[in-house]
Amino acid sequence: MSKQEKIFDYVIHPAASVFPLLEGDRFKSLVDSIAEHGVQNPVVSHKGEVLDGRNRLRAVMQLRDEGHTVELPFVEWDSKCGMSATEWVAAQNLDRRHLSEDAYAAAAAALNRILRKEAKERQAAGLKKGTKKPVGTKSSPREKRDEKEKQAASTAGKVAAKAGVSLHKAKQAVKLDQAVAAGVVSEEVQKDVIAGKKKLRDAVKQVPAKPKASSKPAKKKKRTAGDVLDELRFLLQELLACDQVSKQQIVDELTTWIERAQTR
Repeated sequence: MSKQEKIFDYVIHPAASVFPLLEGDRFKSLVDSIAEHGVQNPVVSHKGEVLDGRNRLRAVMQLRDEGHTVELPFVEWDSKCGMSATEWVAAQNLDRRHLSEDAYAAAAAALNRILRKEAKERQAAGLKKGTKKPVGTKSSPREKRDEKEKQAASTAGKVAAKAGVSLHKAKQAVKLDQAVAAGVVSEEVQKDVIAGKKKLRDAVKQVPAKPKASSKPAKKKKRTAGDVLDELRFLLQELLACDQVSKQQIVDELTTWIERAQTR
């Protein structure tokens, strides 16, 4: 993933960065409107990060550079609204933007990853404070869940429900997002899908295929360092998508191996 977005000296919340900025005539119209009427809706921020109003911020800065005197009102986000900041940003943007199914699914997948990361961080913080995991009583072996229930509980199933798209399209969106998170596909590819510049199916084609195990014994081929790194990226991609493994566990394991490598 790229570094956290900044517009001038303002830090942007990761959830807000999921959505594309205005370009061309649409941005020019916003600049003209603010020049004539001022900023009608204040920029919303929380703990030093902009949640809503990136385009207004850009427009005001452009007008100031051109010599205009324009006020830029800010308000602090109401954290008592019953949602997290990420959930609020998602509600604001997913509901008010005219997004295609591809764009909606890709944005929902990206936001879902942010929400999962935040949930893991809250869980880790709770454990550090001494909060014990609930201990349950022994129960009878669980019956195998119906396939539809498994799909609904999966990451793709949750994205499909949120975006109102088919499970197939949701799986494509999640696959693309996991590849972006693993660094094997550029974040710009995902942003182009959300901006409507690229079809989701075309973007997914850029995700490298996993190496397939051959049923026939093949001649042993000498692997290059690049081959090993590619395999490592795929493994990290799968680990990041696994709910049972925390980000801290992955970092700790990698740190251990790095330290071993440095002492060799």
